[in-house]
Amino acid sequence: MGLVDRLRGYAHFVVAFVLAAHYPALVALSRSSVVKRWLVGTSLGLLIAAPTLDFAVNHDRGQAGWVPRLSSRVVNESVEALGGSNGVLLCLAALGVGLAVCRALQSEDRWRLVLTAAWVTVPFLLALGASLFKPLFTDRYLIVVLPALSLSAALVVTSGGRPAAVAATAVALVFALAQVRDWYTGFVEQDWRAAAELVERRASTRDTIVVHPGWLAPVAGYYLTEPPTTDTLPAGTTWILSFFDRRAEVTEYVTSAGHTIEERLEVPGVDVYRVVGPPQP
Repeated sequence: MGLVDRLRGYAHFVVAFVLAAHYPALVALSRSSVVKRWLVGTSLGLLIAAPTLDFAVNHDRGQAGWVPRLSSRVVNESVEALGGSNGVLLCLAALGVGLAVCRALQSEDRWRLVLTAAWVTVPFLLALGASLFKPLFTDRYLIVVLPALSLSAALVVTSGGRPAAVAATAVALVFALAQVRDWYTGFVEQDWRAAAELVERRASTRDTIVVHPGWLAPVAGYYLTEPPTTDTLPAGTTWILSFFDRRAEVTEYVTSAGHTIEERLEVPGVDVYRVVGPPQP
């Protein structure tokens, strides 16, 4: 498994979150032969993964630069997105993890329960730890825990008998369908053409136009005369284009660079910010 764990780095690194969750289950098996094979596989895997580690440390050019820096807001939004904004499902999953741990302490055949609990918790802990050095905590990378969240919720639902299981499933389904309805009926049009015209009408030739997050640059750039930048905020006046629902994120982005938001203008689905940098020494 350790060997496979390192080979996954050449496909997508988030697979490591799932494979790492299997390690506590291996320990729970209490079989020395399994642990020995894991140690050998891990040692070989680390050797194979050396080029991947070298790339991450020495040659990374911001491939994951779109991931926001770790904060309580980012954690809350990511967890909510993983649960489909379904608080019932998330509560059931959290209770399921606790129930799995309690049952594992009393069971001899505990590895299945340990795997379920670890599959939920280990990816979160790894993403949190890694984000202290490089932001990786986002629902897109943590989507690998969804099967375990479902298993954990199912563990709770099936523990209370059939009537309770039917009732809990019905409540969770109602909340889930409500979110699906909101997804299809809550579409907001984004008028990037109007946003681009507004910026180019207001900005001077010395101002800089920035798009945040950076992956929106092709969308805004289609309507702008000159391509926007996605780098760090420069000195002087900057105009930022962003989604209307990214205001907290944009505020953090601006203040962390020592800049000040002087004005925020709105067009359908898009916010336009006039930002002023700190005075030159």
